[in-house]
Amino acid sequence: MASFYKKKFAKKIIVDVEGFGDVTTLDEALSLAQEGTCIKLCEGVHICHSTIKKGGIKIEPYYKDKPAYLLGNEGPTLRIDVKLDDNNDPDEVSRKVVILKRLVMTHNGEAIAKNFKEMQFHDFKVLKKPNVKVLKDMCIEPSMNTIVLVEHGAVFMRECLLTLSILPKDLTRNVPAFVALPKTHVNIIACEFIGAAGLQTSGVVSMNAASCVISGSHFKIFRAGAIYSMGVEADQHRGKRGSEFLLTDSNIEDCQLMGVYFQGPGARQVCLRTKIHRVLGMGVRIHKGNRGKVKGCEIVKCKTGIEVCSGDPVICFNDIRECIENGVVTIAKEGLRCDGILKYNRICQNKDNGIVCAGVNNFTHIEKN
Repeated sequence: MASFYKKKFAKKIIVDVEGFGDVTTLDEALSLAQEGTCIKLCEGVHICHSTIKKGGIKIEPYYKDKPAYLLGNEGPTLRIDVKLDDNNDPDEVSRKVVILKRLVMTHNGEAIAKNFKEMQFHDFKVLKKPNVKVLKDMCIEPSMNTIVLVEHGAVFMRECLLTLSILPKDLTRNVPAFVALPKTHVNIIACEFIGAAGLQTSGVVSMNAASCVISGSHFKIFRAGAIYSMGVEADQHRGKRGSEFLLTDSNIEDCQLMGVYFQGPGARQVCLRTKIHRVLGMGVRIHKGNRGKVKGCEIVKCKTGIEVCSGDPVICFNDIRECIENGVVTIAKEGLRCDGILKYNRICQNKDNGIVCAGVNNFTHIEKN
């Protein structure tokens, strides 16, 4: 995706809501755009519920110092639906990637509040529903209310702000800022995600995405958790590639339920050099059978630094301190083993315990902490 990002765009379409550009709406620009088109958004609020079905398009503000706002009120504010071949050819992914740069995107939740009772009884076609204990109010499906939904294709997002701070105060459903569905490709660099105080919001939800890389980004005020990653294990005998997830050099702060949640038996998500501060739940939670890696992170003032529930992770070179309860907790549940390696971590000043291992089949390897 990086190689495509450096290419020049031959055609430009200017969008101005006041009529001084080529078109007045983003939807009009998307209908005219072809591969290699750069859509320039003039300063102002662009109300949209747009679907991008053509790859190789870049969307950015017309002026570098004046923001362009994308405001959604029903369904995804931006929906990426670019069909790719099933073999995930890297050249095709790079050629058809959708680039979003320096945009301010939000969702006002008007349709959610208006149709809440109807939505409770509506028969959604759910593609995949994660752990119900954590995401019980979220139905993952193409028309869900979110800011950016990647249904098919690849997206490269840089220096964008996604905020859910203007949602209705009486909202009870969980609303994520960014959702990636299976077999998609996502690269997020230097973006900021802001939730809503007192409301059930999430930052990034990656549902078996083929690849998801988040680097240099900032997450704050997400009551339902900042990042959820559900992955699948690779099957070499069948030639099946596993999902890839990498969170690196980012910041997570002032969240409630958890900072990062890794799910999926055998999946190998990675969290590197990330600062997780002031989470009123688990800083990192690793679920059953997951083989994720947490390395070089700073986890401070969380309720529990890291919780492993019958998982098999590698936890090393982390600084885990000043937690309200325990630094690291490993639990073997429901007759399942709890394995993993806990090595070279600095665990100190936690109120109850540094490390807690519980359960009959707990075989966590602890060394040189």
